[in-house]
Amino acid sequence: MKRKILAVFMAVAVAVSMSAFLMPSEASAAASPSGLKEPVMYLNVQSSSSVKVRWNKVKGATDYGIYCSASSDEEYTAESVPCNLVKTLSKKKTSYTIKGLKKGKHYAIYVAAGKYKNGSMVETSECSYRDIQVVTAKAEIFAVFPYGTASDMDYIPIVVYNQSKYPLVLLKDAEYYPDIVSSEDTYAECNLKTTVTIKAGAKKTVKYYFSTPQTIDGSLGSLFLHYKYHGHSGYAASYN
Repeated sequence: MKRKILAVFMAVAVAVSMSAFLMPSEASAAASPSGLKEPVMYLNVQSSSSVKVRWNKVKGATDYGIYCSASSDEEYTAESVPCNLVKTLSKKKTSYTIKGLKKGKHYAIYVAAGKYKNGSMVETSECSYRDIQVVTAKAEIFAVFPYGTASDMDYIPIVVYNQSKYPLVLLKDAEYYPDIVSSEDTYAECNLKTTVTIKAGAKKTVKYYFSTPQTIDGSLGSLFLHYKYHGHSGYAASYN
């Protein structure tokens, strides 16, 4: 089954980012001509009109620029999306809430690290945007996929944060995509040994087991978790 990787939140009956669910940008660590690495970004729907953007600190950066596109009725899927500078923040800041968004609309958002060089600002050229649809979040999940590469793994350990108002139940079944970037058709089924309940505001590390050992690549792979929340069920994708 195919699912679009750029939807950062997935919620019951509506597409909400699952960053939190979970999820950060693919920023991991490509360095730009400025010598700065791209910030790893997380998005979290705060309301029907605002989104909180979080990112990691980048060594050498003096400022961070938060960018947001115009609203769209459709999901942003192009490699390049025109975005406007919303706010510039100092190196001490690692979060910002974008307000005034329209409910039900899609936005492309990204964060760029910058520094002064020869009297002018130089920003990272590597900036991966995330598409997010602003809706009233039903389930806000943040699932962290493990970093690094490992062979012959019997299971994948995933840290799952329930940022919602009600308990979240992780159902047994899940799908591991070894290369979600280039292929959404090839996946391996994996399972929890039992369903797991995570209280509101809590987190748990869970293990999804394979029937046959797999190679895990943290830079390419992703796991689609099956969950139940407040009487509804859905899928959410993990990010590294």
